[in-house]
Amino acid sequence: MKSESQDFYAVVLLEIRFCFAARERKKERASQDMVPRMREDLRRTSRTHRTDKHAHLAKSKKQRQRAAKALRKRALQNPESLTPKVPLYEQSVDLPGGGDGSLEAAKEAGQARSGLTKAMRDKRRKAIKEDNFLRAMG
Repeated sequence: MKSESQDFYAVVLLEIRFCFAARERKKERASQDMVPRMREDLRRTSRTHRTDKHAHLAKSKKQRQRAAKALRKRALQNPESLTPKVPLYEQSVDLPGGGDGSLEAAKEAGQARSGLTKAMRDKRRKAIKEDNFLRAMG
């Protein structure tokens, strides 16, 4: 005849075995689900690699030629996209003053000033980060 402690241990052992079996089944299902996902990820990365903005630096001649062809095609479709973008804080543009007193002119002037302020703040933050990085280097 079994004692209560033996019954308790038997129940605990059964629960542990059940948990391990459930965990193993879960791992098997996950590994079976991972294969199609991994294939899709590989397909997706190979597609994005072809349109990568650094593809002109590729090692193979064929990839460089393909990237040059894509760049020429993009230039023909949208020539403005290849012009160098001058940051707002380096442009010599007069800010609107809102001198006529209308609400729209005041809003436009405020938006222009806030855009310039944000751009200058970003520039200062980048300079601080670069300075901190260089100090940490040596």
